[in-house]
Amino acid sequence: MKKHNFKGVFFVMTVSINRPNYLSSAEIKDLSDSGHGIAAHTWDHHMVTKYSGEDWNIQLVKPKTRLEAIIGKPVTDFAYPFGLWNKEAIPEIKNNGYKMAFILSAKRDSTAPLYTIRRMIVSGNWSTDRMIKAMETTFKNAK
Repeated sequence: MKKHNFKGVFFVMTVSINRPNYLSSAEIKDLSDSGHGIAAHTWDHHMVTKYSGEDWNIQLVKPKTRLEAIIGKPVTDFAYPFGLWNKEAIPEIKNNGYKMAFILSAKRDSTAPLYTIRRMIVSGNWSTDRMIKAMETTFKNAK
């Protein structure tokens, strides 16, 4: 990405920060300072569709706060673990300062489209042709 001056969004599970083979706080800060987006992906990848009570604080609020402390900027984007969402999650995500939330292959919500934006996971070894095909397939029925 750096070679071609591409920017990406890194959805970070905060439980993994500074663990071996995961991003360190310094690497997250460097990515942000280099123009990449840093976004929340919960604390531990617990499914949003199963949240209750304190889960909302643990999985939405604390990760956002931690990432903002690392990068010194607002964290406004969220990715649903496994790309799965439900209507109960949208008000919680909105009320906790997120401006957008990303799904994988589920159908978008027509009343809250900014909280059900299609995303795709990209392999680092894909060719240009493979990437274009994946984008066409992923976003063909994204509406």
